[in-house]
Amino acid sequence: MKTLKYIPIIAAVALYACSPEDHDDINPASRPSASDINVELQMLDSNKVAFNLLNSGCTPIWYFDDGSQSTVNGIIKQYPVAGNYSVEIKMYDRNGICDGSITKEFSFTETFLNFDSETAKLTGGSEAIWMIAKDEKAHLACGESADNPTGWWSAMPGDKEGTGLYDDQFIFKADGSYTYNPGADGLTYINKGTSVFGSQAVDADYDVANETINGTWKFEYRGSQLYLVLSPKTVLGYLAADAQWNAPEFIVKQVSAKKITLVWTSADISWQYIIVPFSEEPKVENLWNDNLESTDFYYAPNWNQIDNPAFTQNGGNYKVSLPSATFDTWQAQVKLLSTVGSAADKNYDFSVIITPNANHDNVTVKLTQTGDDANYLFEEHGIKIQAGKPNEIKFTGVKGVDAEKLSLVFDFGWNPENFEAEISDIVFGEHIGAVDVPVWNYNADGDLTKDAQYQNTTFYAYGDSWTGLSTNVFTTNNDGTWSYKLPDATNLQWQAQLAYISQITASANKKYDFHVKLQSTTDVAGVTIKVTDTKSDQLNLVEKRIDLEAGEEYEFFMNGIEGMDIPVDTKVNDDGSEITGAVKFVFDFGGNPANTEIKISELILQESK
Repeated sequence: MKTLKYIPIIAAVALYACSPEDHDDINPASRPSASDINVELQMLDSNKVAFNLLNSGCTPIWYFDDGSQSTVNGIIKQYPVAGNYSVEIKMYDRNGICDGSITKEFSFTETFLNFDSETAKLTGGSEAIWMIAKDEKAHLACGESADNPTGWWSAMPGDKEGTGLYDDQFIFKADGSYTYNPGADGLTYINKGTSVFGSQAVDADYDVANETINGTWKFEYRGSQLYLVLSPKTVLGYLAADAQWNAPEFIVKQVSAKKITLVWTSADISWQYIIVPFSEEPKVENLWNDNLESTDFYYAPNWNQIDNPAFTQNGGNYKVSLPSATFDTWQAQVKLLSTVGSAADKNYDFSVIITPNANHDNVTVKLTQTGDDANYLFEEHGIKIQAGKPNEIKFTGVKGVDAEKLSLVFDFGWNPENFEAEISDIVFGEHIGAVDVPVWNYNADGDLTKDAQYQNTTFYAYGDSWTGLSTNVFTTNNDGTWSYKLPDATNLQWQAQLAYISQITASANKKYDFHVKLQSTTDVAGVTIKVTDTKSDQLNLVEKRIDLEAGEEYEFFMNGIEGMDIPVDTKVNDDGSEITGAVKFVFDFGGNPANTEIKISELILQESK
């Protein structure tokens, strides 16, 4: 990973030349004037606006009326609701930021609404069952207003156990139908003073026998506020008031495929509801909750660092906007620095949902010790995410590392222009029970590598000039093991490669398990293990880096790997030679010390059971 210091905007001013480059002296008296700002607002389809600064050599600062800011020239924003809007503009050049600003106003006469993203999250694309988030703090709460719906009272996890609340089911279908199911106990939990189910002489909340209620649902905007509107005379778990029974209309505070926060409000009180996908399994404590300490970014198309991408946070939802395309891994990093730690003697489960506006085939997700990129729990490359869909990325039974604080790193390198991604539903917790691992039987039935014949290739070089070496020796042993001798030291990744080119094919419709054992006579840090295709070397089933300790056997495995279509194909090398194969197993020991010998054994690839 490339790590470069972020340059804040004040320091970055010197990087933008508004005057000829041979004028080396910065002159604050020559900074631009607000009266010279020349802006074009280009009105696009679907209530979108492109914001363009026409002053040559200057950089804009846009202050949007939703509170966000940007220094991207040509940034595009959408305003779905009809109304009047404004943007304040400043600009700067190498001499400084202008005094004052100008404001441009614009308006839309029609509301352009598309709820496809919210609908996909609510219904899962067809049907989804939700429940009150009983393990979340403030899953039910009340306050004086919609802006503070937890100010008066907030339920603690499990606060309402023993009532009819926690087994209720809320079923949302993509056709707009809604079903309330009071659960196995047939009870609905009701606020005291509520009378729609008959007068109750009680001084506290109570349960009432109820039946399944069928109705409808829809999203709608009221002004700039998104609402989830249910048909009258239905329930969302807890019935807070008679008025709610007649108008169950909820402000949408947060919506993702794993958690939705809603607020029902009246003139006197506001009630918060948090709902999650229905499950009867015990929920593991989410260590990540409310433990984000700070953020950091590295955004560098073609390795030329530019301003940080636009980034917004709404509770546990994050959105990053990348206006410029990037062309390599690690060129579009988003880092979430937390106060959460981990321990090497524990295993962990992790999941996250990414919802992008465009397809992306090379996302990287890494969970690592803050300040030490080499001490990580996982680092997954080549993740595919589909546009407009909540893509869940999940790791189960991951071995921990000793780290006081962890950073979650997302890299969207190779992103197209105007790429946006919503990151939500981050869950990190200790794994319950034993880690379920496959049974590894080398050369057994079901092992795709059984009796496989390989064409082996090597690459050996050293130094910044990548001077070629020819002293490496690769040996196939009779006991199903291989030896790779590296008498000379190397200093960079990919300088001591060994590849096994096979005729084994793979399919995108299947999942796979991979296993190998490695043992080294010396300490080798950052060994790369890669399972990919022969032709392009880009269709990666596995790409991991590990550390080998002298004399210790390292057993590496991954299970449930999403497959890719890897057929037998031919690669034409730079020298015109050809090599034909399908799945390729690559090991790189770049950075090895002199007189290193590697033993490789039990190389297994099998379809997941």
